[in-house]
Amino acid sequence: MVVLWLPVIILFGMLVFEVGNWFEHKRHLQMQADAGAFAGGGLFNGCFGDASAASVAIEAEARKYAGDPSVGVRFNDQVGGANQGTVTARINRKRFEVGGPPPDDTIENTPCAAKMIDVKMTEADLPWFFKLAFVPAINARARVEIKQKESTAGALPIGVPDNNPVAGAAIFIDESIDSTTGKPKNTVLAIQSLTKGVPTTLNGRTLTPWSSASSPVTLASSSTGVIIALSGIPSWSPTGTLSQICDQVLVECYDGADVGPWTGLDFIRGYSTAGTGTATAPILRDVSLYNLSCADTSGPYFLLHAGCSIGVRAKIDFGTGANNPEGLPAAGGVRAVVKVDSSGTNCPNSGGNPKGCVMRYQTSGPNTGYWVTTGEAPPTSCTATPCYPVIAADGVAHPITINWGTGNGPTSASGSFANVQRSYSAGAGSDPIQYINVSELGPQANSLTIASHNLSVTAGVVGSLQANSSDPAAPPVALKVIGSRTQAIDCEPGKNMREELGTGCSPTYAINHGTACQAYSYYGALPQTAPWDCTITQTGGAVGQVYDGMLTRTQRGSNTCINAIHWSDANGDGKVTIPEDISPGDPRIVQVFVTPFGSFSGSGNAVLPVLNFATFYVTGFSKNGGGQGDPCPGADPVPTKTGGWIVGHFIKYVDTVSSGGGGAACDFNAFGTCVAVLTQ
Repeated sequence: MVVLWLPVIILFGMLVFEVGNWFEHKRHLQMQADAGAFAGGGLFNGCFGDASAASVAIEAEARKYAGDPSVGVRFNDQVGGANQGTVTARINRKRFEVGGPPPDDTIENTPCAAKMIDVKMTEADLPWFFKLAFVPAINARARVEIKQKESTAGALPIGVPDNNPVAGAAIFIDESIDSTTGKPKNTVLAIQSLTKGVPTTLNGRTLTPWSSASSPVTLASSSTGVIIALSGIPSWSPTGTLSQICDQVLVECYDGADVGPWTGLDFIRGYSTAGTGTATAPILRDVSLYNLSCADTSGPYFLLHAGCSIGVRAKIDFGTGANNPEGLPAAGGVRAVVKVDSSGTNCPNSGGNPKGCVMRYQTSGPNTGYWVTTGEAPPTSCTATPCYPVIAADGVAHPITINWGTGNGPTSASGSFANVQRSYSAGAGSDPIQYINVSELGPQANSLTIASHNLSVTAGVVGSLQANSSDPAAPPVALKVIGSRTQAIDCEPGKNMREELGTGCSPTYAINHGTACQAYSYYGALPQTAPWDCTITQTGGAVGQVYDGMLTRTQRGSNTCINAIHWSDANGDGKVTIPEDISPGDPRIVQVFVTPFGSFSGSGNAVLPVLNFATFYVTGFSKNGGGQGDPCPGADPVPTKTGGWIVGHFIKYVDTVSSGGGGAACDFNAFGTCVAVLTQ
């Protein structure tokens, strides 16, 4: 019996040894495939720069960590020493080197083009431990794909409204001062629906025009403002008072009200032709502005690229009829002197009255009968040469005031016509509006008689504020965390904004694909039973929390520069990319929520669906009282009116290999964050 069974026992023992050896080789080969896919998958951010070079780097990294014998420096060599088969690694191929299943769905292209790194490892002809035979092939496979990010944790408590309005309106407002309250009346004079057009070039930018059909507007005073209202509500038809229109949820009004008593982004002067002026009580009639060094076609009334010179043209009745009011009384004049006031214009504010940039009465040519700025130097110094009004690029409106004087000696008179025109410098108040024009039979109907006029409005809107950037000279995007029109989200119950900014939102959030949001209270209770696909707005808060939270996030709480700003083209390829210029682990790379258009309009608490996740590179943030709080050199300017701002650039970013990826492949050109996901 021993003689008969001993060979069988030995055979079974050998089989156990061989199976164990095969299993160990198979297990290690799978580890090699996993390591190669993970290593290569961590380099997909390079695809947004030089895709060809990035693909080479991804494949090289995958082969190195997969222990591919064909490369020199490698890790994770197959076990067995001399007792191993022929190991090969195939990258982005449908079949294994030897054996294996039929061709699969691998995209046979470079990693960046295929948006995947598929590693197929084969160990062929593995010798049996006892050298009696060979294992034809052991195969292992791993794949990392780049998917759109569908869920995340750790984002900043900031919502970025998707700038995709579906309806719009131009609202004409009477801005004259109410004698009882001392504030603008803001009475609605007319509302015109705006129709979305085809993107075109306006003010040197590609903008989407929203235009109204010509319809009657009755000017009621010398001051009419034009507000642009945009809505995320289909078939929106605004009615009621200004507050009733602008306080609606999913409606945003762009009015510049944060920067002064005015309301409109565009301004129409109304004037009367009645009455006769005198040397001591002149009557101001038509007043218009014109471009000098300003290039914007919506200028000088609305300047996207301010910091330029404008001219002023005014008709003033001094009671001299057709005679030159600058002349002596013997010639029918009143020795009139007219100048543009210094307030907001850089005109001189010294010397005798009247002060400002010189205007001269025109006795011939197209401006006959008008006072026009000449650029001549006044007796006192002027901050610009020629001496014309200059509209600063400060994001606020600049009312134009005209100073006048007549006669000389004890019979002289002087005074001012205040806020008779306005030039608006685009900024935070105008948000996505980068062009606006009011017309009546022609462009820029900004000075009209007090009567009914058939007017139309065109507003140029940025197609999307959410645009990925890699241009080192790109202007920064400002996110408003505190104040009116705040973009703050209360993303984690029990934490204040300082903590949420510093450490991110711990709850897991997912993209909403059309599911109705729960009640407000649902998002204020932990633990979660499932990822939240809606979030709630944050009310209140303090500027200091923004400053402290961002110092924690970017500088580990220090008010000195620990983590520098890397928004620069360090490698000279003309783009800011990861990892060439910015390290993937840079703490300035943060995630933010994308919410519907108009999400932060209205008042009170609101529940918002999460439309997407975006990656933002922080290049500055506010401190208490406004101004730059980022301690690092090269920080981008923040709006200085108030604190509570975070500035930076949206970037295309592939998160490290993790969960949260959806079924859709990453769109390298679309807005939104991607993630590397192990799918095989």
